[in-house]
Amino acid sequence: MTPQERRAFLEYLPYIKRLEIYVQCDGYRPMSRKSKLDSVQREHYRCKKPAYWKFTALKNSYGESGIYCMDHLMSRGLITSYDEQARTNKYWEKYKKEVLGDT
Repeated sequence: MTPQERRAFLEYLPYIKRLEIYVQCDGYRPMSRKSKLDSVQREHYRCKKPAYWKFTALKNSYGESGIYCMDHLMSRGLITSYDEQARTNKYWEKYKKEVLGDT
């Protein structure tokens, strides 16, 4: 799947919205337990990539709603739990039928 095809699929999903202007990503790089507790140190680990994707998670899943870059959209949103993955797979099948014309 090319980046253009991936973007088209993500824009098709009703629970993901692409923003016109990027903002700071809500994701974090891996950090120590001590850094997680200290808000000043925690900001040092904030993702620096531009975030264009607003993700809305299911209520009873491990996914976290927020605005993410592509990497964190995948890791903190779409493939976080079996429920989120099942929802994405359901829309992928629907996308293949409606947009790509696969049967």
